[in-house]
Amino acid sequence: MKASATLNLVVFRIGPHNLCVPISAVQEVLDSGRMVQLPRCPELLSGIVNLRGHVIAVVNLRRNFPDVPQAVAGTHIIIINAAGGANIGLMVDLVRMVAPVAKSDFTQPETAPGGANRAIILASIVIAGEPAYLLDTGRIFSKEEFDLLKAVD
Repeated sequence: MKASATLNLVVFRIGPHNLCVPISAVQEVLDSGRMVQLPRCPELLSGIVNLRGHVIAVVNLRRNFPDVPQAVAGTHIIIINAAGGANIGLMVDLVRMVAPVAKSDFTQPETAPGGANRAIILASIVIAGEPAYLLDTGRIFSKEEFDLLKAVD
């Protein structure tokens, strides 16, 4: 595979579902133990983390997957550079791997996993023999939610 024909993806789990984002959108992966929960904060916000002096809002990505039980707390936080230039933490169950994939292997999924809104899924692909879904990090949040999260720092 030519370098221009591949994409490196960070693959992670939400419940039984494999999701991924381009590694170029990931700033850091942290243990969720670094998160601080805040009293009386908006329901959207799971907590905050301090990343080298910057306060980053953390959201449990399970909220986007209504068919996945919500009771389980994630174990990892993926700090992404979301559309609009804000860094946001996504709490996920497990970060599995970084996988180089051929761009030509992506397909359009008919449905989204876990009852998610199909608009947040860009494509699907098979990684390590299992289906995975590429998230559109610019569509995970509404404009109002994004503005709230961006204002945390």
